[in-house]
Amino acid sequence: MKTQKITLNIIGKIALLSLLFFFVGMTTTFAQKRGKRDNDATPTEKAEKRSQKWKTEFGLNDTQTAQLKTALITRITATDAIKNEGKSPEKREQRKAIMTEFDTQVKSIFTDAQYAAYEKKKAEKKDKMKENRGKRGQGTDMDDDGF
Repeated sequence: MKTQKITLNIIGKIALLSLLFFFVGMTTTFAQKRGKRDNDATPTEKAEKRSQKWKTEFGLNDTQTAQLKTALITRITATDAIKNEGKSPEKREQRKAIMTEFDTQVKSIFTDAQYAAYEKKKAEKKDKMKENRGKRGQGTDMDDDGF
């Protein structure tokens, strides 16, 4: 009788440890897949993905999409370089200047209707970020408008 209790106790501990390892393994597996996102992609890959998304979202033709992709590559490369240098008020001003230049390029590529839709979407994202900033205590950088 006593050996039977000991055996059941050991089996219960083994089952509990097995479940624990299973859940830990699943958690780390999903965390790795989830965290990957665009961080590992090259600026060209990021620009290709975003330009294709915007092509359908804003109704761009092939010429506009190619021009947008070039502008996105320039912007992504410049902002990535600044992000790697750390955070400071000067860097923030540099990112704003890059975004202003990018918006100028987008305005020259898009038609008036497309640019109006772009501005509307950008304003919606800005409002959403302000809303989320209060929930988290801090927001994300405004230089990535990958909506």
